[in-house]
Amino acid sequence: MSNIVQHKNVYDVVYAQQGFFEESGKTLKWDTEKNFATQLLSANDFSTKIAMSNPTSVMSAMTNLSAIGLSLNPATKYAYLVPRDGKICLDISYMGLIKIATDSGAVRWVKAEPVYKNDNFEYKGVNTAPVIKCDPFGARGEFAGVYCIAKLSDGDLLVGTMSADDIYLIRGKSKAFASGRNCPWKTDMIEMAKKTLIKRESKTWPKSERMMNASDVLNEHEGYHDEYLVNPKYEAESGKPVTESQKTAAQLKSLLKEPSDLYDEYTAMTQDEQLDCWQYLDSKTRRQIKEVLAAERADRTIEG
Repeated sequence: MSNIVQHKNVYDVVYAQQGFFEESGKTLKWDTEKNFATQLLSANDFSTKIAMSNPTSVMSAMTNLSAIGLSLNPATKYAYLVPRDGKICLDISYMGLIKIATDSGAVRWVKAEPVYKNDNFEYKGVNTAPVIKCDPFGARGEFAGVYCIAKLSDGDLLVGTMSADDIYLIRGKSKAFASGRNCPWKTDMIEMAKKTLIKRESKTWPKSERMMNASDVLNEHEGYHDEYLVNPKYEAESGKPVTESQKTAAQLKSLLKEPSDLYDEYTAMTQDEQLDCWQYLDSKTRRQIKEVLAAERADRTIEG
């Protein structure tokens, strides 16, 4: 007899995730989020079909939602459950990423805006707000890029920019976009451009584990990693210095096949050093390192 639970409907699929949801986090209320989840998965036949055929993906999405602490409330537009590649995935909007950053105290506020060819955009450096002159009601021309301003807790500003070419390069790495089907990159390209830049710029803000977890979730279901955004090779070729944290990240990755050495290297680091290094690893490598560390820790506990 099969051990697979046969759910009668999408409500059963969602309700079966209560235990996993409550174990993963304490900030969201199950009774509220289960209703939002059910509404989203019942919104159309395609979502319902995927949820019914792959309830494990619903469990993963709801677990990630609880761990990250963003509500599915459609009024806030922070997070969604979306069907992708035969799975239900947790998707996070740029507003959701900003919510995580401000909740953690990493920043006071964040603003991201598009720039167009006919705008007069003057970049004044990483710590000074840019000057932009445009006619918001006129023809602003083709999309040229996006900029982001974050105000830190000490009042300093951090400014980042990304050109349209770089945005399109990231878009091209998305499996959803490459599939030819409708996806946010096609229906809400500017919003996705903002999210892409915010996700990259968050790595320069005070460290937040929730933000890194959110990036991992996005990378996993969007089908690309942050390698282009924070790859030491890319940084070096662009004329930017390779940091010690980037070098350490590369060293940890090289030690994946040496569990004992990896464990010793990682545990010798301070928590701040670990977080600094962690941001330069893609989600797949982070997961591999976590698995190696857990296995090595278990082996040492048994031996001890």
